[in-house]
Amino acid sequence: MLYVVRHGQTDWNLNRKIQGKTDIPLNANGIEQANSTKDFLKNITFSFAFSSPLKRAKETAEIICNSSTKVTLDKRIEERGMGEYEGKSPETFDIQTAWNYKLNSEIGNIEKIKNLYGRVSDFLKEYETVYKNEDVLLVTHGGVIPAILAYFNGIPEDNNFFRRKSRNCEIIKIDENGNISYLLDESVNI
Repeated sequence: MLYVVRHGQTDWNLNRKIQGKTDIPLNANGIEQANSTKDFLKNITFSFAFSSPLKRAKETAEIICNSSTKVTLDKRIEERGMGEYEGKSPETFDIQTAWNYKLNSEIGNIEKIKNLYGRVSDFLKEYETVYKNEDVLLVTHGGVIPAILAYFNGIPEDNNFFRRKSRNCEIIKIDENGNISYLLDESVNI
C-alpha cells in the first residue's frame, strides 16, 4: 500500500503564498498536524518512507515515522518549481494555463507540467517495481499530488491536472491495483 501525505502547514500556507521550491519549515500547527497524522497511521508499520527533501515535507515525514522507519529523501517528489510566483498569492497567475498538461506552459519560469509529471512518474515506476507489495509512506507537496493521481488515473481528458487542492496532512491511500481512497479523520487536524 502506498500512503501519500501532503506536508503539514507552514506560515506561507497560512498566508496563502505559493511556496514552490522555497524551503519553508512547518509552523506550530503543521507540527501538530504531523503528530495527528502519526497517531492516525500508528497501526501501520512502514517498510519504507520517502520524502521530498524540502524542510516542510522532511519534517512531516520524520514526525510520522518517529525514528521507526528511515526516511529517504528523493528530489523526484519535490514540489514543482513555481518560478517568479513563489512567495506570491495564487491569484497572481493563470492557474488553468499553469496546470494544463497539453499547454505545458512555463509562464513566469514555472517548471513545465510535463517535466513534473515525468519525474514523479519515474519515482512511481520504481515504486511499482521495487516496493509495491510493501507499506510505503510518501510525504510530498500539493503540487506533486496531482501528478501522482494522474499517474494512477491517467491524464485528465481536459488536460487540467489541478482538479482538487490537497489539504495539509491529508492522507491518500493507493492500493496494489492503483485504487485511490482518501483517508480523513476528525482526529487529523487538517
